[in-house]
Amino acid sequence: MNPPEAENVRKNNRQAKLIAAMLQQPNLDKAAAAIGMSLSTAYRIRQTLEFQLEYQQAIRDIQAQATVRLRQTNDVAATVILKLMVDPTVPPAVRLRAANMVMEHPRRSKSESPGLPQQLEVVFCEPKPQPE
Repeated sequence: MNPPEAENVRKNNRQAKLIAAMLQQPNLDKAAAAIGMSLSTAYRIRQTLEFQLEYQQAIRDIQAQATVRLRQTNDVAATVILKLMVDPTVPPAVRLRAANMVMEHPRRSKSESPGLPQQLEVVFCEPKPQPE
């Protein structure tokens, strides 16, 4: 490996370590300390466009994983809500709330598109055409 390639590998490794630490720690100070990096180096790395793009992608990946896990539990949640709704020993206010959730969920699901954040990003980031 020639020197520029070795430096690139080292740089990418430091970025990856900083991203992992930032996802686990509450602030940059603690993230840098956790991986033995000086705070000034962490600030310098964090300011690069390459780092910011990779950090944002890491956050999107985590959010996607969380969404998948939550969707996998929908059946269990629905079962609990339905049991609460029909159980005569449950207080009426709880049964009413469960019934309300059953009635409202289909309406909300139709209005919430999974691609909405990306659609909004495109709408707000694309330049508006200028009138001629």
